[in-house]
Amino acid sequence: MIERFSATGFQTQVGRTGQSNACFTHNCRHKLEALKNAGYPILVMTGDMDYVLLQPSSSVYLAEKLGARLEVFKGGGHALRLQDPEGHNQLLLDHIQSEK
Repeated sequence: MIERFSATGFQTQVGRTGQSNACFTHNCRHKLEALKNAGYPILVMTGDMDYVLLQPSSSVYLAEKLGARLEVFKGGGHALRLQDPEGHNQLLLDHIQSEK
């Protein structure tokens, strides 16, 4: 966990409050079906140690509802793009290129 925070830093109180508020008030479940049927390839990425606000199981749920590809970064937290920029970017690139 120390390694994660050395890469991303600690979130401010304002940031934590804002994210908590979004988690409790933002509900877009009714939009998932429309997104799923939009015809775009969807990639859901999570870390198996992403416990900032939601459990990794939330990403599993989201991927299932969207019919999306799910990639789990072993040892990854909430800020994958900062913790493993090369792996994150390569995964995005591979996903985009595979859909051409």
